[in-house]
Amino acid sequence: MIMQQPTSGPVPVSKVQPFIGLDQAFNVAVNHIASRLCPTGYDTGKGPENLADLRYYYKRTKRLMVSMDYSDPELTIFGCRETNYAFRAWHDWHHLKLSAPFNLDGKTTVANAQADDLLNLYGAATSCYWRELLEIEVVGQACYMEYHGQFPTDQIGFTRHMLANGSFSRVFH
Repeated sequence: MIMQQPTSGPVPVSKVQPFIGLDQAFNVAVNHIASRLCPTGYDTGKGPENLADLRYYYKRTKRLMVSMDYSDPELTIFGCRETNYAFRAWHDWHHLKLSAPFNLDGKTTVANAQADDLLNLYGAATSCYWRELLEIEVVGQACYMEYHGQFPTDQIGFTRHMLANGSFSRVFH
């Protein structure tokens, strides 16, 4: 989706949408990293179901295919479909690079690699909260999926619950 800018003049105040994600600076970091790792972009659609699918699509197109599922801006921590897709591209790039399977161990490995990216680019102090968000977004959601057999649809609610309670709770729905 390409957003069209007005032909001239400032954007009318009535058209400016309030930020509904958790951390605008994290969104900027996610988009920055995704653009560095995927300089020609990535595709959105039916995402890969496993590492073999991810490899196959990448080998054929030299691009990643990221899932558009569960990307409602009001239900993600990003508050923005495009940033959610960028996060998934960054995440899947590490799955591909590390040959990490799409299971809890593989997702944990990928989350650690993503945390390393944040540390290397932004330092420990700046990235501390972002790494916590990343752990919940990847490992917390994978634990939820493993326990409940489905993905948490209200991802921002799930993350807020995790932040408030300090650990994964099987009672979150």
